Amino acid sequence: MSGESALTPSLYSNAPQRSVVRATFDLAADELFALVSDHEGMPRWFSFLKRVVVDNTGSRVAGVCDVGSVRRCTGVGTGTIDERMVAWVPGEGFAYTAQSIAIPMTDHLAVMRVVDLGGGKTELVWSQHYRDRWFLTGLVSARAI
Repeated sequence: MSGESALTPSLYSNAPQRSVVRATFDLAADELFALVSDHEGMPRWFSFLKRVVVDNTGSRVAGVCDVGSVRRCTGVGTGTIDERMVAWVPGEGFAYTAQSIAIPMTDHLAVMRVVDLGGGKTELVWSQHYRDRWFLTGLVSARAI
């Protein structure tokens, strides 16, 4: 499966809500992918996290992060969220599902894509797909977009 098709959200979720964050960086695509795929280093750039531990026991590629790996994220004031990789395309992006009582949504899927814009610039596209667990989550999410 090619990168674009492996990172297509509808392959993993039919959740109706969506939020997307886009940011452009003065980095080559491979550098940005290395940064966002260094899961245990996430607390350095995502201050909401205290700690991230990756379990590659279920990975389709022994010993490395890939489909089936679980990223255990301990947040500030939210407890622990387990995120299971459902797509992994080296250099292009990955997709994961999150299951936790601490998050106010179900059927969660996130896709993190690295898009080479040329000229040493790269766009990070981080989309979240989900169903609200509570009514107010939709109102907050709609205002955030």
